[in-house]
Amino acid sequence: MNLSFHRPRLLLVNPWIYDFAAYDLWSQPLGLLLIAARLKAAGAEVSFLDCLDPAHPGLKGFMNQAGRRFEEARRRSFGQGKFFSEIIENPKAVSGIPRYYRRYGVPPELFRDDLVRAGEPDLVLVTSGMTYWYPGVTAAIGAVKEVYPRVPVILGGIYATLLPEHAKQFSGADQVLAGKAEEKLFKLLGEIVGGEWEAQTGAEEIWWSYPALELKRRLESIPVLTSRGCPFRCGYCASRILFPGHFRREVSEVLAEIQDASRRFRVQDVVFFDDALLAGGGDYLIGLLQGVSELNLSLRFHSPNGINIRGINATLAQGMKKAGFKTLRLSLESGDPVFQEKTGRKVNNREFEQAVKDLRDAGFTQDEIGVYILAGLPRQEAREVFETIKYVKGAGARPVIAEYSPIPGTELWLESVKVSPFDISHEPLFHNNTLLPCRWDGFSYEDLARLKLETKRVEDLDG
Repeated sequence: MNLSFHRPRLLLVNPWIYDFAAYDLWSQPLGLLLIAARLKAAGAEVSFLDCLDPAHPGLKGFMNQAGRRFEEARRRSFGQGKFFSEIIENPKAVSGIPRYYRRYGVPPELFRDDLVRAGEPDLVLVTSGMTYWYPGVTAAIGAVKEVYPRVPVILGGIYATLLPEHAKQFSGADQVLAGKAEEKLFKLLGEIVGGEWEAQTGAEEIWWSYPALELKRRLESIPVLTSRGCPFRCGYCASRILFPGHFRREVSEVLAEIQDASRRFRVQDVVFFDDALLAGGGDYLIGLLQGVSELNLSLRFHSPNGINIRGINATLAQGMKKAGFKTLRLSLESGDPVFQEKTGRKVNNREFEQAVKDLRDAGFTQDEIGVYILAGLPRQEAREVFETIKYVKGAGARPVIAEYSPIPGTELWLESVKVSPFDISHEPLFHNNTLLPCRWDGFSYEDLARLKLETKRVEDLDG
């Protein structure tokens, strides 16, 4: 489509995280970068500001200013590490929590300077993450409005999808797009900036596109989606709300994307962001890794999202080791057979033990095989989590506590509302897993601290 008569200028923003704790485990605004690629292909002039950017050139000076309590964004191997952060005042709702509350990301002064330098756009698109991170969204949109008071702001992302009414009331955005925003975005662009943007349809085409990684100041790892959505219906997960259905890309498309990105950006680390990387078995991943091997690409692979244990076998385990997998996270959730039955029978203990054996036989160490264990579910007892920690260690893997956060719209949401001592229905800050939102007599905050310590002891003993 010829849009030469009006080439709109669009600014995309990844906002701050406001939280008690946050760690950059390959954090990427991947949805926003996928939309950016589609917008650029359609003829828009697209710029990108990342409030979480650890590579911002202005950070060094701020770290050295006396009287300012900033924490340096120390980076680790494989493209992960800490965010730059500053201690700020706790929001009123959580003022009684005896922990430091922080703004994670660049100082507001730097973000405002970047906005001024970027020049006034026709439209600003802001993404959002966890529901309890909404203060960072509000702050980022407020800064945008200060610099560009006449420019419309559209909010999308996870928070906007799960709590659209709350976002409309508190975010400061002019428009809130819930769900797959790409289906509505081009029509809305046509209404706001003119032209025939509403004809730029094809939601699937947007996410199949390569993300606009060139917009990032520094790329430490390559984010990859081989699929979108999830075929499972876990009561604690929002995947089916955020993207109904499950769609898988062709291996050849993913291979081409990895090859192109690794050569363009000279990056070795590839991170799979799939919600269900091994859904349907491991044959897909085996084929992908074989293709990478044939291309002679020297890469390291990471799967921080929990993968389906049932898809692991000896062949896949050996292929993953040979390909250079460095980060593995398995989704066990609990070693309690009753729990496994209630949550869809995705895995049983026999399958888990065999998967760990296959991985260990392939050469993975105990410390390399991380296993997610859910903690803090409604009416869950701390004893169950403790027993699962011991079981995972005994099987030859490393337990990783995953604290439960109540998510609106999921099957466990109403039960969480009933049992939580917090008003989670009206205040998203209380969704924060740091608070142990569904604490009760059988699972206290002190219990969680002891369980984390037990996990820490396991890690220490393993070196």
